[in-house]
Amino acid sequence: MAQKTSASPCVTPRSTPSRASALLLSQPRTQARRRSFFNSVLSREIAPRQISTSALLEEMCSDETNDAYHFVGLSGSVPPFVVHFCPYPNRTNWMAVADEDGVITLLDAGSSPLGHPAACCAGSWSTHHNAIFDFAWSPDEDRLITASGDQTCKLWDVLTQQHILTFRGHTGSVKTVSVRPGDPYVFASGSRDGVVNLWDVRRGGSPAFSIHGAHSSPVDQGGKRKRQSNSCQSNSVSSVLYLLDDQHVLATGGATDGAIKLWDSRMTVTARGKRREPEPMHVLKPETGFSRRHGISCLAVDPSGGRLLASSADNTIYVFDTVRPGKGEVVRLTGHKVDSFYVKAAFSPDGRFVVSGSSDYGVYLWEVARPETPPLKLSGHKGEVTGVAWSPSDFCKLATCSDDNSMRLWHIVRGTGHRAGSAPTPIRTCCETPSPTASDVAEDVVLDAKDAAPAIATPPPVALIERARQQSSLRDYFARQH
Repeated sequence: MAQKTSASPCVTPRSTPSRASALLLSQPRTQARRRSFFNSVLSREIAPRQISTSALLEEMCSDETNDAYHFVGLSGSVPPFVVHFCPYPNRTNWMAVADEDGVITLLDAGSSPLGHPAACCAGSWSTHHNAIFDFAWSPDEDRLITASGDQTCKLWDVLTQQHILTFRGHTGSVKTVSVRPGDPYVFASGSRDGVVNLWDVRRGGSPAFSIHGAHSSPVDQGGKRKRQSNSCQSNSVSSVLYLLDDQHVLATGGATDGAIKLWDSRMTVTARGKRREPEPMHVLKPETGFSRRHGISCLAVDPSGGRLLASSADNTIYVFDTVRPGKGEVVRLTGHKVDSFYVKAAFSPDGRFVVSGSSDYGVYLWEVARPETPPLKLSGHKGEVTGVAWSPSDFCKLATCSDDNSMRLWHIVRGTGHRAGSAPTPIRTCCETPSPTASDVAEDVVLDAKDAAPAIATPPPVALIERARQQSSLRDYFARQH
């Protein structure tokens, strides 16, 4: 009875959090311990309980019926390399996927379950006669830029699927492309030839400026370049990325030197108007602890532009502060496996988490503020996980590509945990490939295993061509939806 009498002031009238805390402190320690349950109920009643974002990620799942998609071309199964969500506010459910056949496929995740190809495929068309290794949505709405093993970049109108302009200037496979934030005309590309090209659509298909030998390998004492054991060229550029906090700063990653370089894209001419040899403003080299440098497979920046991640072939993701790059790495994330330069990583839309593919078939998630915590692993793919994308408008949605010829959509379903099933659903059965012209075909000096994607010479069956033509325009797709 004594306990009920002493506790009554806490029940009526209803106390504020500060008064309740003061009352508990005034009680003996044993009595306060007895009232811990009441205190928790009172706190929950006054202040809504916050849900842990990390706990939500543990509920990520990929339903086999609706969320796994198998890419099939004329010659068989095709591995997708890159996936990006559409950044336009009115099309946040859209994804574009680029594959080894040089085809771009648009998926509408909001119209119906994506496991039904006829309903979710908004369109697919052949863009190159070789694999697409990267692409970027243009700030100019309804356009995207593709980078291919045929040594070119191309600008496309997404709604009509019409080719607008071809950009020539590389002598090797174009591995990476990045558009300047807020600028519909300027973008950068990096290639196996070791050149970083800056392009301006208004100037046509020739480079506006080039950085040669951006990541040249070190030379030995004899003055000769070290022979590389892998098939990649010694000075290959594996990633280019415009930083968000300053649209003139371009970050580049090297495939063999393990360096991240920051360039001022405006410093291309002297005060007298003459071209000058560009010099990086900063060179970031992660302290890997290995005697030799490991290449950078990709670069990504968080939504604030304040942090830059570099995924390295030493199975580590390094995070740098873009405001104080000389400070070195601020976070190091480990636990996944990077056996190829096709494994990519990305930030979450709030910048608190990082997602990465992995050569051990898993999808890995880290909390940046808690790098010592083991990452969450999502299982379901049956091949190396390469491209990854986090929806910029929906924290609960991820997309991943894999060498098992599928793309998976992951989303949070409370009470299920992450799960995966068996065979994915075919998403594309055919895409008409035009015959290459002499000006379109370029021979790359060095190709690795995934670079070799020959053009398809055998004409597809008439029925399949007709089926592909029925979805040849997104305008037709919109008309069918209404």
